Amino acid sequence: MGEFQKHGTKVIFLLVMICSLSLAGCGTGLGAKDLAGGVQVALHAMENTEFPGRLAVINQGDLWVLEGGREPLRLTGDGCSSSPAWSPDGQWLLFYKYDPAEKWSRNYSLWVARADGGGVFGMEPGGQVLNARWSPAANSIAYLTVKSGESVRSGEFKLADVGDKGPGEPLLLKEASEKIVNFCWVPAGDRLVYTTADENPNIKESPAIKVMPARGGEAETILALEPEFSPDAGHPPGISSYPGGLKFSPNGHDLIFFKYPSSASLTADGVSLYVTSIDGEAPRQLATMLAYPDWVDWYCYGDSVAYIEGSGREAQSNKRLSIMPVNRPDLAVTVTPEGYVDRDPAWSPEGAFIAVSRAKSAPEISQPEEWPSSAIWLAQPDGSGAKRISDGDGTPGYSDCHPWWAGSGRSLMWVRVQGEKASIWQSGADGENIGQIFDELDIPQGYYGAYKWDEVVAWYPGGFYHPLPFPGNQVRDVRSIGDSFILVEKGTSGDHDFYLDHPSFNGMKHIVYFIETAKFKEYKDGELVFTARGGSDTGNYQFPYLLTYNPNTEELIREEPFLPLNEQEDIAFGKDGWKQILTNIEIQESAVVFDFQAAPGEVLAGGSRLPYTTVRYNQQASDLVFSFLNVEPANSLKEKTIIESPGSQYVKEIRLEQLTGSPGDAQNPAQPPVVKISIVLTGTPLYKAEASFSKESIYAANSCTVRFQ
Repeated sequence: MGEFQKHGTKVIFLLVMICSLSLAGCGTGLGAKDLAGGVQVALHAMENTEFPGRLAVINQGDLWVLEGGREPLRLTGDGCSSSPAWSPDGQWLLFYKYDPAEKWSRNYSLWVARADGGGVFGMEPGGQVLNARWSPAANSIAYLTVKSGESVRSGEFKLADVGDKGPGEPLLLKEASEKIVNFCWVPAGDRLVYTTADENPNIKESPAIKVMPARGGEAETILALEPEFSPDAGHPPGISSYPGGLKFSPNGHDLIFFKYPSSASLTADGVSLYVTSIDGEAPRQLATMLAYPDWVDWYCYGDSVAYIEGSGREAQSNKRLSIMPVNRPDLAVTVTPEGYVDRDPAWSPEGAFIAVSRAKSAPEISQPEEWPSSAIWLAQPDGSGAKRISDGDGTPGYSDCHPWWAGSGRSLMWVRVQGEKASIWQSGADGENIGQIFDELDIPQGYYGAYKWDEVVAWYPGGFYHPLPFPGNQVRDVRSIGDSFILVEKGTSGDHDFYLDHPSFNGMKHIVYFIETAKFKEYKDGELVFTARGGSDTGNYQFPYLLTYNPNTEELIREEPFLPLNEQEDIAFGKDGWKQILTNIEIQESAVVFDFQAAPGEVLAGGSRLPYTTVRYNQQASDLVFSFLNVEPANSLKEKTIIESPGSQYVKEIRLEQLTGSPGDAQNPAQPPVVKISIVLTGTPLYKAEASFSKESIYAANSCTVRFQ
């Protein structure tokens, strides 16, 4: 579980030695031990390679677990495993087994395996399943059985808990009387959302989206789709539609879904993508695209969605990456350049970039060996700053695809396909240090250039040595650092705490509290360094500072360094909510002091506060721009738009600009007044800002002092 290595990776291709395995039918007895049982055999990840987290992969039909710096661990041995998925705590893997004679059928049995090789267990003995999903907050699996005598229609809806001894007795959530087409968990893990359709697809009954408690109970209809929703204009008579492909935004509010026509041929050439909400808002159509849920990815804060737009079943033509704020479709942008196609979008953990697989468009080519080569690219959400990450060699049929982010956005991983061979690669987020980490990955079922890679690979950000001291659905980020340390970020309602785990600990240690509003920066000289801008839970955010945690001494040391002008982090501090007056500006030899007072009639609860302040450096103009929100200048300053500085060694002059506010309406929120201060600099000094209060009373006045060195 080592940190991603920043040195070049020595790639050595090793022969894969696999024992001759029987391809006899797979058993489904509850509690049955699998053939391999976690025995290590001679399959190897690439030598000298570290990567964050853990990988579950399918090689020659068997399930393996890969971890950087360790020998691969085989969990099954009968050659008929598929679609691994990690439990929230990383202790278990859900997967399917199939009859090797009918590999591409939907006749799957459901299994779970301990990720440490401690046992493999069958679920739903003698039965088949359509779909199964882990809860995001617990080791519980919701799944749909196949209706008796059918192959694609749902039977019962069930839930099974997985404990130390394997899966327990399933709990019946819904009987087979209601046809459930698709389901997903609400991100908090407390509820399940599912879609229904009539047993007879030619009957024009209105389909619905429903929600129910996670452990059963009465279902509530979120959305009963109106008759005009089905059928589509242009569809042949007798073709109805139903919702599926559910995917929640990270905040648990918005929900996208596909509108499937009851025709496999029509579905193959494109479906409509819609968005609604957990509150049952009227569905809004976003685009037409292929019915691949993994071609849709939400922004980390949930208000925008990235998707691959374009009809036609071929992945090699008419496929464009589009970004849309779900409540402002007029602001949608298309990122894919003319003459190219994109697929497999993956939004970075902080939302600054989107990784895609990009190739030249090839509408007339049908043979895989003739497809233009594809590479991994990064683009900003507005389409700017596109950068090629993977090297690629331009050979037709050579494809880099299915990117995902690892190490909290510090690394990228992807799948490379070369003819009948697939492998896993990684690089830094900047495209440096590209290296292969695994060879001989099975190639899953494909359809016109699109592959279901979740059938053969699943990534887990990292395991824990001790139980989480909070619900698993509150984990926002996990990374391995240093000598076997695991850093866990807990996120709830905008607050973020950090916990540290290590084999030598008695339990996880809570090392940084939400009050610091901190972000992890780096692991340096055996210490964890965070950037923070906290101060109190009332929102009186202070100018950014560093927090350094020493695991040996358990000390958390605060340091307030001077920042370089071109610091990439957006600087914001202070408190919004109270109108204030900028009463004075004083230029000193190595500082600029701004004095504030509460506006008439305003009461600053808890004492004086700095106004909400943003800072941005303009390199071309060589000025540092402070914007004070909900502030107006005093009468004595209103006429002074330029203040010269004859005595300061850092400040050439100060320019003051009043930006007037505007009232809000139904479409746009109110805009408070802003005082914009441009400090024109001499040279490129370091700087920081700090607050100070009046000695007479903390309710009287306060200052923002900008210091240079």
